[in-house]
Amino acid sequence: MGVVVRLLGGFALAVDGAAVPVLPGAQRLVALVALADGPLRRSRAAALLWPAASPARAASCLRSTLYRVARACRDVLSAEGDRLAVNPAVQVDVHLVRTVAVGATPAPLPLGELLPGWEDRWVQEERDRLHHTRLRALERLSAAYRDRGEHLLALQAADAAVRTDPLRESAHRELIRVHLAGGNHADAMRQYRYCSSLLRAELGVRPSPDTTALVRALVAEQPVPRGREVIG
Repeated sequence: MGVVVRLLGGFALAVDGAAVPVLPGAQRLVALVALADGPLRRSRAAALLWPAASPARAASCLRSTLYRVARACRDVLSAEGDRLAVNPAVQVDVHLVRTVAVGATPAPLPLGELLPGWEDRWVQEERDRLHHTRLRALERLSAAYRDRGEHLLALQAADAAVRTDPLRESAHRELIRVHLAGGNHADAMRQYRYCSSLLRAELGVRPSPDTTALVRALVAEQPVPRGREVIG
């Protein structure tokens, strides 16, 4: 099972399934390094974690905190020269979301807010980034399930994307595709009209040609009620 770091729904560290207590300062260092796209410079980590301290003081705090992390679990972080990184064998829940977002593998997405209750500026920025990453992951996950004929799973993923960001047109478009793949033409038209109404009311725009093209062939099958969106 190895080392697992959970950042969604709250910080947790486990080794072979057993929870490991980690001091708050050490938690922040592990989380910061785990969220980085690659190895993180020590000076960058120190500046983010102790923004009010002098560079020398921040560097000292970083050394002390690295020691505390190693005491809790020596296998979670590696420190080579000026760089800090999560060891490759460590499982991080946020990494799975990123993997699905780039289409590498279809897998159930872990749920939960990123580090709830943490108000650090870098955490808030990572929450915003994760929001968009999770949406991409849900859309790709839906498309992967749809291609495999697993329509219920595709529907759940696409619907989750729409509920997460109702104004994201690409999420509506994927949900329409799922309905069409399942032969649910009425649901596809209903979703298109909902998307159209929402975009018009909130943003003052019409659906893109890509979205409209998905349902254009259905117009002849069921007339558009008066006062509703005319597809053209």
